[in-house]
Amino acid sequence: ALVDAIDNASKKLPSMAQLIPLPWLKIFDEFRKLSQTQPVATYDEAVALAKKHGMPHPGLTIEEEVAAVLKFLHSLNGILWYSENSALQELIVLEPQWVIDAATCIIRDHRLDDHGANYTRMKEYDQEAMRKYPEFWKALTGGSAILHGPVRRILWRHPSYNAWQEKLMELMMSFGLFIPVPGREDEHLVPSLLEDVSVPNAPAMWPRPCADAARFRVHFHLVDQVSTDDKLFYEIEDTRDGFFPIGAFHRMCAGVLGSTTQPDGIGVSLDRQHAFATFDDEFVHLVYAPSESSMLINLYSSGEKGAAAKVLDRIRILLFTELTMFSKLVAKILVPMPEHKSVLV
Repeated sequence: ALVDAIDNASKKLPSMAQLIPLPWLKIFDEFRKLSQTQPVATYDEAVALAKKHGMPHPGLTIEEEVAAVLKFLHSLNGILWYSENSALQELIVLEPQWVIDAATCIIRDHRLDDHGANYTRMKEYDQEAMRKYPEFWKALTGGSAILHGPVRRILWRHPSYNAWQEKLMELMMSFGLFIPVPGREDEHLVPSLLEDVSVPNAPAMWPRPCADAARFRVHFHLVDQVSTDDKLFYEIEDTRDGFFPIGAFHRMCAGVLGSTTQPDGIGVSLDRQHAFATFDDEFVHLVYAPSESSMLINLYSSGEKGAAAKVLDRIRILLFTELTMFSKLVAKILVPMPEHKSVLV
């Protein structure tokens, strides 16, 4: 009965009513056969298969029809092909598990034996990375979640991935799994490896915040949400109407890492919802506050003598440079009024 119900439901899907050219189906069959021996194909291989089966149809170029076939198969999850990314147009993923396996070469709980010492597929590569680049290995697995190029090249040296490392990097970045750290060659933040802590701790050697420490926030909403751009004053309750994805916060964190220089002996610290970093001489704590659709900016000083203005200028630059992929996200910097902390301007 369940099988019959699924069969009947599937027949009602819009895709079941589509008329598909026979050569397109033949290409899909060819891809399925190829997937038994190779997880990926190239765009040139797709073109060769299209020509083999009589394409292009009249009125189309071979490039136009191959793109149409690949987009159609991608829409049905038959393959993965990301035409909107010029760096990935050459790559056709025939077996999605290949992408998952490549990601788990790096993204796993390295504290667990089943993901480390007992992980047969990666044991040899892990040990080589630990031996050759101990500091880089610690940066990846010890909570900092920073992937350095030399470690990544070792972890992806398996024959299944080695020739495709550049394309895999593009895939991971397009999925938001790796975030480039600006100004640092071949360094990426891996957000899923950041620790999820209930009580954040500032790095060692940091001072305590002063009693009148300055507090600001960046509030986010989508362009098609109800706008309050014409308002001058905001209540805290107003900030709950918005949208701030954690991926945007992590991109801001990566930007902070790449744009700040830490004084000697003063550390920087990241976890999944917090970032501690210095902006010049100013100690700053950034907080992800999804219930208020905001990134809170907590200074350790009162922000006098232009210190707060310098921090906010740096935040404005990061909003402009790091959140370009979030084209529908609108950001507004809000400052509490001195006499009424619950009122923001």
